[in-house]
Order: sequence, then C-alpha cells, then structure tokens
Amino acid sequence: MNIAQQIQQGSYHDPFEWLGLHPLNEAQPADGYIIRAFMPTADTVEVDNAGVMTRVDGSDLFELKLSAGQKQQLPPHYSLSWTEKNAARVTTHNTVSPYSFLPQISQFDLDLFAAGKHLHVYRILGAHLKTIDGVDGCLFALWAPNVKRVSVIGDFNAWHGLRHPMRSLGQSGVWELFIPGLQAEDAYKFELLSQSGEILHKTDPYARRMGLRPETTSKITPAQSRAWQDEAWLQQRGQWQWLHQPVSVYEVHLGSWRKNKNGGFLS
Repeated sequence: MNIAQQIQQGSYHDPFEWLGLHPLNEAQPADGYIIRAFMPTADTVEVDNAGVMTRVDGSDLFELKLSAGQKQQLPPHYSLSWTEKNAARVTTHNTVSPYSFLPQISQFDLDLFAAGKHLHVYRILGAHLKTIDGVDGCLFALWAPNVKRVSVIGDFNAWHGLRHPMRSLGQSGVWELFIPGLQAEDAYKFELLSQSGEILHKTDPYARRMGLRPETTSKITPAQSRAWQDEAWLQQRGQWQWLHQPVSVYEVHLGSWRKNKNGGFLS
C-alpha cells in the first residue's frame, strides 16, 4: 500500500511527508513542485491564485503541479477554496492550509518533556490560540506515543477524523497541528488510531475548559489576561519557613458545594 492509499485510509503516520508543498524531484527543484491536499468531504478544490486542483482517481486526494516560477509567486501559507460533496446548496469554503506550517514545538521543549523536567508543559500541550507568520489559529499538541495516527476533530470539520491528521514529532511521542481560523469557544477532541486499528475519541487532558456536562468536549480557551494583585502574599510566602510551622489544608469542589432551589448545581 503506497502513501496516498494510507492517507486515504487514515493510517499514515506522518501526513506532512506527503501533504502540502513538495518538490517533484528533491535533487532537482527546478523540475517543479506539487501541492497535495486531502479533502475527504470536498467535491472541488482550488489553490487560491494558483489553479484548480485535480482529484487523484479513486481517492479524496487533490494535486496541483507548479513550475518553479509559479512556486515563487505562491505565498508561504497558501489558501485552499473548496465546495462540499452532495451539498444542497453550493457554498465555497476557504482556509489557509494547515500543512504549510513548519513544526512549532522546539526540540528543547521536547527534550525537557522526555526527561520529565519540563515544569511548564501545560504551555506546550493542549490547545493554544496563536498567531504564526501573521496567520491566526490554534496550535494543538498531544502526547500519544503508542498510536498510528492522531487527528483533531471538532465542529470546524464536522468531527471528521481524516480531515486534520496531526504531525508526528518522532520518538518524542508528541503530535502537533496548527489549524488556521479557529477561535475561542470552538469545541474539539482528539481522534486516535490505535496499533490494533481501534478508533478512539479522547478529550484533551490539558484542556483549560470543558463543555458543560453531559458533554465531554474540550473548548479552545484564550490565554488568561487577569492582572493578579498578590505581590505581597508571594513575598511573604517566599520567607515562610514551612518545614517548621503548622499548616492547614482546605479543599472544596465549587461545582458541588451548593445547589439551586431546583436541585441543580450552581455554576
């Protein structure tokens, strides 16, 4: 089974090796380039200001060949426009290709994480709104070392597990994908393909917000902008001899602390 067939079936480990912009001949870039896109729900696909893509026979893969001169005119992060299959009303959708971006997680962060010494890994894993090369979107990252594939699913792709397969960052076991155009409050999960071929849908263990029960979706959340006013307390804490003084610990789960008069939990 070749790479195109594995991508069609959702079993290929690293889609960035095939999707996106690549030279036709690595040794001779002057021979031209090819843009590949996998759009399982699309009827027609076009690269903006470059041309209409051709469907690969018997698949949902689309290709467009470019000369070296055409490639020079192409923006680093090109946009795709497409229409959906079997749509009751023909509507053109548009997005910047997620497969035009380089890896975003540094090797330094991956090494710290692998050594168990990354003290702020919550800033790396999960879903984080970012602007990369002037493009707004959300960077997703998940540690899943023993699976064949990880995809991001959500309302933005009709929960289709083959639409946004993630980049494998090698032996780190971390997967990442920057999806342009996503915003705060968008719901998402991760779809995993296990080594045994089982499809699993998982909430984000590093999500900063979840859907209201009984939902199990994760929610994209903007970075906190709260201005804390605890400088005096932090200074006092730094001088506290905790090994030689008593301490009291209190715990409360706010969601179950009080109920309204109808018996439901207060938010």
